Amino acid sequence: MSLTPNEVVKTLILLTNLSENHARLLVATAVRETWIYADLESLIDDAEEARKITPEVAAIGKMAFMTHLPVDRCRNLINETKDAATDKLDLYRAITRAQLVLDIAPKIGRPARLAALMSVDLATAKQFLEEANDRIQRAIPHMREGLPCAPAVADIAMSRYLTNFTESQTTRYLARAGEGGIEKAIRLAGDDGIFQSAYHCVTALLRVRFDLDRSEAEMYASKATIHTSRTEDNQAIAIQLVLTDRFMKETMLDREDARVLMERARGDLELARELYLQELTKEPLIEAKNGDTRHPPDVQYNTHVIAVCGVADDATFSASPAKDGWMISDFYLWKHVLEGLGESQQWITREDPRDLVEKYGSIDQTITTTSSSGLASATQTSWADG
Repeated sequence: MSLTPNEVVKTLILLTNLSENHARLLVATAVRETWIYADLESLIDDAEEARKITPEVAAIGKMAFMTHLPVDRCRNLINETKDAATDKLDLYRAITRAQLVLDIAPKIGRPARLAALMSVDLATAKQFLEEANDRIQRAIPHMREGLPCAPAVADIAMSRYLTNFTESQTTRYLARAGEGGIEKAIRLAGDDGIFQSAYHCVTALLRVRFDLDRSEAEMYASKATIHTSRTEDNQAIAIQLVLTDRFMKETMLDREDARVLMERARGDLELARELYLQELTKEPLIEAKNGDTRHPPDVQYNTHVIAVCGVADDATFSASPAKDGWMISDFYLWKHVLEGLGESQQWITREDPRDLVEKYGSIDQTITTTSSSGLASATQTSWADG
């Protein structure tokens, strides 16, 4: 609901400690020039431009208006989050800190953060967030296209959102990256050790390259960083994990087959697709009856069932659920499905299922192996829940 001019005056005084005369003058000027009520953030900017309030008071007033926090609490947060390199006030970092420490509701904190990042009023930030399904990462590119802001503003905003760097850090690395853009800036910052850890650097890199949600990027970064603390290696591993998963979903292959094809393609998704198509056109080693390999076998009363599973649990944990263990589980699934059918059945395996359950169903354990192409990969050899 819109505020009346008198209510705007009172709110402006509360947020900025302006005199009543100055507050009324600002509101009257805004109404006269635009014929509509201007947003409070613009009025605060006008007061700062007219030197009626200091930049600190302006930042505190905006933060209090956008987050509904008390002015004193906003003052503390604004002062705590200054850019140490430039001693410049940082409204975005203050609001981010408030959302983390004070547990501000996302519906309040998210538009406030976007407004601070893009230097727009709160109403505009809410509008673009709604169009972007409440995702800041998606809203920023839309604002870049729909608002008269310089591309550099949007690049700085996106980079800051992904990395939580100060404005001076962000500007410096974007300048060094040049046409390489945000992704190269993140890599440079990672090389310089600016991130809290390799995990945080990889998370930011995955989000900008693949447009992932934070939780999804953190999952891949966590898997990658168990191998080494070297940021460059972690980046390569995480990127391959994402590409393999996307390839797996695209082709409906199981994880192991997708990983093998990606290794053969040396991480090139397009080449992996070509290899996959080549595999599809190969002649089958055994021709199924009527050419049907997509339905259960037609077991008659006089059918003899002979099933063989050749997976061996060798030194590379081939029978692990993370490797070829799915073949073993499918083997025993079919044994259950076909139980009692036909004239006779023979089920032949190299491993005793009781030994496999005992080995892989007791504790959580993960090992790291290296493929022929030199790419490290994690294999979970045991699960606590069996």
